[in-house]
Amino acid sequence: MIFMPKVSIIVPVYNVERYLPECIESIRNQTLTDVEIILVDDGSPDNSGFICDDYASRDERIKVIHKNNKGQSSARNAGLEIATGEYIGFVDSDDWIDSEMYGLLYKNAVENNAAIAACNIAMMGPDKIFTNFDEGTQDILFTKIEAMEELIRNKKLTFSSCNKIYERKLFINFRYDETIIFEDMDISYRLLNQANSVFYTARPMYFYRYNESSTLREKFNKKRLDEYTVVGRMYNFYRHQYPQFSEQVFLNLHNTGVSLYVEATEELWLNQGELDFLLEQDKTELRALKDSENIRMIDKIRVGLFLLSPNLRIGLERLFKKIKG
Repeated sequence: MIFMPKVSIIVPVYNVERYLPECIESIRNQTLTDVEIILVDDGSPDNSGFICDDYASRDERIKVIHKNNKGQSSARNAGLEIATGEYIGFVDSDDWIDSEMYGLLYKNAVENNAAIAACNIAMMGPDKIFTNFDEGTQDILFTKIEAMEELIRNKKLTFSSCNKIYERKLFINFRYDETIIFEDMDISYRLLNQANSVFYTARPMYFYRYNESSTLREKFNKKRLDEYTVVGRMYNFYRHQYPQFSEQVFLNLHNTGVSLYVEATEELWLNQGELDFLLEQDKTELRALKDSENIRMIDKIRVGLFLLSPNLRIGLERLFKKIKG
């Protein structure tokens, strides 16, 4: 009889020797012991690879992959190729998890016949204070359509892959895009679209380490423009598959373009002309947003300002950014 662990946990590892033991220990100490732990050393220049091998020598549930550095998406994909679990989970190697996380997610998924189970996320900053992404208290079973709507609100069902377990079969035709840095956002709605339902618990069990040097918070670089590409892909998907929610996704696309334009033009080495595509948005659809009953008044005002004068909207966004920060 072939052994199939209940959950395969994939951990991309790169240059995190300081945090890696805490991460691995939190996974090893799960109340759900029937797990497969896949550590993917993505060409780490520090001692992370040696730490992975040391843990593998002490715990037969741990498998280690050593590969050339190609980024987090490539590392996750490498783990998916050898995963054998009924469900798949992901943990970033500088984060850690509650000892009951995978046990509770697995229980919720099985008892509710859900293809995906998710939990709340807690964020730890330099001052050691935890902040929950969702302040709610209810556990919710979302239908597919409800989940697709909740995702674009980005409150309970965030784009993160790390606070969830997925039936492994959901990945049969999907892998993380290795050419972009917003890989979680890019794959999240595609996986949800394959799921019959999603169970969410408001209990925060995934602990995300807020790091000022994170890829998404570092000084602006052109890879950040991937976000606009990814939200554009999402809009095209929703427009055809879930048109009832497409207005909200188009609003997200519009706001993303404006925000990125403001950030990018603050860097003198970026050519402002190269960024004009961020503001070349469909005026007909923007006017529809301004008149929509589904859009908040503050968003209607922002859209209205852009239609009146893109430069006016850009100037106000720059002013608000300075006031906030």
